[in-house]
Amino acid sequence: MKGSVLLSGEDLKLARGELSAVLKSLGEEMEPEEEDGRLVIFEREVPKGTMKRMGMGHFSSLEIGVSGRSLKDITGLVESILDTAEKDERVSVKVISPGQEGHLRRKELFELFCRLALRRGLTLKHRDPDRRFYLFVGTSIHAGRILEEADRGSVRSRRGSRLPFSRPIIMDPRLARVLINLSTLPPGSLILDPFMGAASLALEATHLGHHVIGVERDPDILAGALTNISAQGMSHMIETHRGDSRKLGGEKWWRELDHVDGIVTDPPFGKSAPLMGEEPSTLLRDVIRVAADKLPHGGPLVLDTDRKENLQFLEGFDLTAEYDFRVHKSLTRTIGVLRKIT
Repeated sequence: MKGSVLLSGEDLKLARGELSAVLKSLGEEMEPEEEDGRLVIFEREVPKGTMKRMGMGHFSSLEIGVSGRSLKDITGLVESILDTAEKDERVSVKVISPGQEGHLRRKELFELFCRLALRRGLTLKHRDPDRRFYLFVGTSIHAGRILEEADRGSVRSRRGSRLPFSRPIIMDPRLARVLINLSTLPPGSLILDPFMGAASLALEATHLGHHVIGVERDPDILAGALTNISAQGMSHMIETHRGDSRKLGGEKWWRELDHVDGIVTDPPFGKSAPLMGEEPSTLLRDVIRVAADKLPHGGPLVLDTDRKENLQFLEGFDLTAEYDFRVHKSLTRTIGVLRKIT
């Protein structure tokens, strides 16, 4: 039976890139068989755990059937998914129609499902059902059974406003999760964040099963980061150091460090960022030049920037992918995924 994933967010290219990277991190080389807007369909079920890692996903599912958009076709499709339910099971449905409704209304499709389910003697239970189905209104109508939903509530609980220490420029945890996933590093990898800040990115990495080394120059920000790390119970997963990441070579702990598996970071830029007296692109190049010393050949570097040209001039790295994403109406950033080539 085919598998499918429903993506979220405004930037579908970025969401598709994250999905592909998550599958690689789990050891799966899976290419989509078909895409219908936000719904990505594979020839087989995606591995368990995929959605628990995603920052830009809603759910993974089994694709049971597809139909045209006529009421007769949709009725037959709903009947086919209800055929998979047992008599004593409680069932529910999610109807998704991202701008594709036309003459079809979510309420009408929901009521059709409920009516046909009750006719079969099934129990409707929209909170914690035994089986949750979906109807996706795209170019065609897709239907299936939801297997795993994204951990959206947990991710939201780590927003800056909910952490003990926050800053105006703290990274959203969902975006932090996307950056980490784009590295394609498997769980258990060691990640270096040379611009740790309030530790929002480091915390998200630990919730994905990674270990982190974070470096922060400002003592007050580092103290706040340690408060956040302790509040999340992740002190055993994050090793922190106070210092200037441009001068790591002079640190004993750095010289004793064998390697890191990847570098994932949110460099400072903009008027409110601590730039240590340097222009942002110069600071970034200086830090990455030093940090890359512990990165193996082919190791990933993932970062975001407000200037695309910053991704073109990082010595010793090849830019393999870039994604634009909108922070708000007047601010767009770019995520770069690079690999060490020297």
